[in-house]
Amino acid sequence: MLLYFHADKSKSMAKNCATLDRLTFRQKGVTGLARQFHPVRLDASKTDRALLKRFGVRTAPTLVFVDRNGKALKKVSGKSATSVKALVAVMKAVLKKNAKTSPAASVSSTRGKA
Repeated sequence: MLLYFHADKSKSMAKNCATLDRLTFRQKGVTGLARQFHPVRLDASKTDRALLKRFGVRTAPTLVFVDRNGKALKKVSGKSATSVKALVAVMKAVLKKNAKTSPAASVSSTRGKA
């Protein structure tokens, strides 16, 4: 799951969120990888403070990659979240890490060894 905490009211934060929405998320490398996540868009100004604290959200945009148990795997915040190259690298790392820990990964790795 990909939690996207955004802001529309703060000018500096809104600028980075707009860049992420209009440019970064539309790049071919990002869109291809993003299909492998379940994205959830959350307005940081309207999100429960406990949830923000749980994932360490202090600015927007903040992207939090979460496993199926709700554990945060990786977080990218602020202007660094708008870098296509950095975001693609993070997404690939999360997918690779999650593949190693998911039950499906262990099943597929044992096929054909019987």
